[in-house]
Formats: sequence, C-alpha cells, structure tokens
Amino acid sequence: MRFKAITCAVFFPLLVAAVLPAQDWPAFRGSTGTGMAVGTSLADAEEIGLNVRWKRELGSGYSSVVVSGNYVVTMYTDGTHDLVGAFAAADGEQIWSVPVGDMYKGENGSFDGPISTPLIADDKVFCLTPAGRLLCLKLEDGSELWSLDVIETFESQKPMYGFATSPIMAGGSLIVQSGGEDQSLSGIDPATGEVRWSCTSDRINSQSPSVIAIDGREIVLAAGG
Repeated sequence: MRFKAITCAVFFPLLVAAVLPAQDWPAFRGSTGTGMAVGTSLADAEEIGLNVRWKRELGSGYSSVVVSGNYVVTMYTDGTHDLVGAFAAADGEQIWSVPVGDMYKGENGSFDGPISTPLIADDKVFCLTPAGRLLCLKLEDGSELWSLDVIETFESQKPMYGFATSPIMAGGSLIVQSGGEDQSLSGIDPATGEVRWSCTSDRINSQSPSVIAIDGREIVLAAGG
C-alpha cells in the first residue's frame, strides 16, 4: 500500500488570513490539538481570503510546519541528509538548518525524508527522525541539548514507513508514542531527555497522541495499531 501524505515539504507558503491576528501554531494540529485556528473579527470582514506572504523551495518530506513567534520550523531532506530548519515568519529567511541523520529513503513509492512534525515548547524544538532519533534543539540557534534513540530506549520496532508520530507536550512532559512492549506511550522530561514513565503495549504506524480535557484534567489519547 502506498503511503499517502497529508502535507509534503516541497513548498512551504505561509498562508495568513488578512483579517486574522497572527497566531502561534507550535505543534501538529496547532496549540489546541484540534487543527483549528480561531479568529474574532471574521464577521466584520468585507473580504475573507488567504494571501501568500512568502514561500521557499525545500526538499521532500511529510513534516508539517510549526510556528512560534518569529520562528517557522519544519523538517525536510536535501537529498543527502534529513534536516530540521528554522525560518523567519516575517519573510521566510533561513535562521538555521541542522542535519539530524542520513536521508531517509521512502518505502514502496513514498517520498524520501522526515515524516513526523516537530514541536516548539519552552524555547526548544523537539523532533523525531524517521529512523527513531528523538532530539531536543535550542529554538534560537538549533544547537542540540539532548537526544535519545527511541528503538534502543523503548525496545520498539521501526514502523514500515519510518517513525511518523509527532511529539506533544502534556502535564509538563514530552509525550512520545514509540510502540515498545509495555512502553508504547511514554512521558519524557523535556529538559533532560530522561524517561519519566511508560505504559501500554501496542504497535504504531502513523498515529500521534493528542490531549483532551475532562473535568479539568489533561488526558492523553493514543490510538494504537
């Protein structure tokens, strides 16, 4: 079965509704995990539309784009290495680019390059490579703060198309879905990379965890295979 992409990191236009204020979009599906951007002035607008502010040509991949302040971050491949790159939200100028592994070759006709979407939190970038390397980088300059091998740490197996799960933040922990035995879902200290807890046994493919609120509590939802 051919792997189908939701987004492909070939061209990254920053689409901004002319009547909406700028919003951060720091994670896969946005800050709320719902995939929704909320505005307040649409009812008064005479014209509603999207305008391309800028765009850049990058290598292939499936990572979506995340935004925090003036930083736009995504993952892609240059044909030799997989990269994490940060760009200025105002004009698309590259701020930094960091190689995070050899180019991941797509399976069964899927595109080469990264699949997971990075997360921006607490002036850090958290990203997962298709080969299973989880990294924490400084948002300011891309310097590495820590990294761990998901396969080695959680005794998991690489999914057929590579690791595609996108990390989220919940309850002060970095939440990663790895697919390991008795540790398919884990909470990690975002400052050090130390594993705080793990639970459940399940295989994963392209699933990503999400967070909902029930009775004032944050609940992590994670669908397995």
